[in-house]
Amino acid sequence: MANPQKKGKKGTSTTIKARAVVTNIMIKITSTSNNTNVVITDMKGNVLGWSTAGKCGFNGARQGTPYAGQMAAQDVCDRVKKMHKSKHAQVRVSGVGSAREAAIRVIGEFFEVSAISDCTPIPFNGCRPKKETRG
Repeated sequence: MANPQKKGKKGTSTTIKARAVVTNIMIKITSTSNNTNVVITDMKGNVLGWSTAGKCGFNGARQGTPYAGQMAAQDVCDRVKKMHKSKHAQVRVSGVGSAREAAIRVIGEFFEVSAISDCTPIPFNGCRPKKETRG
């Protein structure tokens, strides 16, 4: 069969795409005090998988903990490793949350990490402050 087809809703047919083998991936970790997002993309920027602490079942203040970041990273790494057979990874970290290091430690167990870069935005002077009140 050249094109395997699957029956969709109301008799429509959709073609099933084969998963591509991606050897090099980019992992982006955004860590805030309230949540941790882990997104895995290929080198072009196409998303292969993502997970957050909230998606893993953590609520409220527990989403910002290192354990929640560890579970989010483990969830997405496990799924992407099975589907795409990836081996090498580059990690980009942004934010000031406490879950950054825990997520990086988990990623090291799944992939060979070639580079870790911190992309946290730093203001160089920032916005103009409000003028002082007279009186």
